[in-house]
Parts: sequence; structure tokens; C-alpha cells
Amino acid sequence: MWLSLEQRPAHPEPVWRTARPQPVVTLIPITEDARSALGMAEISVERLPFSLGRDSRALSYLAPRMVLSTDRRRGLAPELNDIYLVEPTQPYQISREHLRIAFVQETFVLTDRGSVRGTTVNWKTVGGDRNGGYTELHDRDVIAVGNEASPFVFEFRVG
Repeated sequence: MWLSLEQRPAHPEPVWRTARPQPVVTLIPITEDARSALGMAEISVERLPFSLGRDSRALSYLAPRMVLSTDRRRGLAPELNDIYLVEPTQPYQISREHLRIAFVQETFVLTDRGSVRGTTVNWKTVGGDRNGGYTELHDRDVIAVGNEASPFVFEFRVG
């Protein structure tokens, strides 16, 4: 005999233990060049890992871009980055595939993806000369996309 929903004994829902939700991170441009390259006052990223690099499209200086799922190319090579920064003049500080930020085992990790100039985190160089490298990231760390002379400086914020 089947019982109606009202007649069934009440049982608590099972409690599923899951990893805590992935935090939202924000990149806040510190310098005017970083703000111009990003094309906005700040950018929040909800999906990690995310990759950042230089936009090498023709006339890219006209419009910085962030790739959204609706922007992905159809039938062509996949996008290399989630966020594209515009750097209109050479010599470039930003490589086309510059860095990736991931959340691994409750820790944020910045990986230099083999960039030419490297990435500077709190005045410590990571990677460069196409060698790559990685370091942990913490709330309020300062990231220069390129070497210590790079004008593309951002604050990394968590939450």
C-alpha cells in the first residue's frame, strides 16, 4: 500500500558533505595603464581557474575584452584566455598566454604560463624567459603582469 506524502513518516534530508564553495576573486587595477588595459574599474571572476593574456587582435587597442561563454569562437581554435588585456605598444610586458590563477586545495595559485617577462607578485618575480613558475596568492597581494617595471599592476582580492 502506498502512502500519500502527508502520511509518509518525516525523515530528515541527508546531509552531504561538500567542499566549500569556490570564492569569488577580483582584480583591481592599481595603475592607470592597468585600468586602461582591462577596460574597466575592476573585474570579478567566479570561475577558476582563469587565464589572462595580451589581446593580439588587430585594432585591439579599441576594446579590451573578457571572454564569456557566448563569445567563444565556433569551429575555430579555442580561446587562450578568459581575460584579455590590451597593450598597444612594444616592447610588450604582457605575453599572449601570460598567467593563470587557480584555487587548488583551499589555496590560490598563480602560474606564469611561460611568459617572456614573467609575473611579479609582491615584488617577487615568478617565471620569465619562457620558464614559467608558480606561487601562492593571498588576499590583497599585488600582481604586476610583466617584470617589476611593468605598468600593469593589479591588487588581488578574495571575497
